[in-house]
Amino acid sequence: ENVPFCHSLAKIVIDEQGYGIEALSTLCFLFALSSVIVGLVFFGLGKLELGRVVYYFPGHVLVGCIGGIGIFIARTGIEVT
Repeated sequence: ENVPFCHSLAKIVIDEQGYGIEALSTLCFLFALSSVIVGLVFFGLGKLELGRVVYYFPGHVLVGCIGGIGIFIARTGIEVT
């Protein structure tokens, strides 16, 4: 799921700033910032003990969602290359 997000982020930065060193530093900062934000969100979910919410969903729904994510990753991987 991360590759399409990073690809879109890189396209936005390149469209705005071109291919210079400023674009590279901006992109590295945005990648790091997004990683920190995701980490904080998951930490907050764990601290509030919201991981157990997953048990309220039927198993076949979760399997379908995970399968859909796999198909999405495969499709975007083919599109990026």
